[in-house]
Amino acid sequence: MEGVKRDNGKLPYYTVLFKQFPLALRAVIECSVAGHNKYHETDKDWQNFSRLENADTRYKDASLRHMAETGIIEDMIEYGEMTHEAAVVWNLLADLEVKLRNDLHTKKG
Repeated sequence: MEGVKRDNGKLPYYTVLFKQFPLALRAVIECSVAGHNKYHETDKDWQNFSRLENADTRYKDASLRHMAETGIIEDMIEYGEMTHEAAVVWNLLADLEVKLRNDLHTKKG
């Protein structure tokens, strides 16, 4: 007898996160850790990014600035090694997360 698991139509978290993009996501996590280390005084809960004023434009600006560069971000080395490429993705994720949270908050009203 075969087991049954009804998961059709459900999001494949493991497949996407750990099979498709493990190296890229590790780089984004390293970027996040470096940022957390840099802003540790205001980022005790890892949510400093979500409290940024004018986040809707600032994260897009930061992402575009990082797109113009490649390799290690020299002025961040003391906080943890990270690349401009990972910073692009991190900033876009932060922008999207803030937008989705704001949309959810608006819907709950």
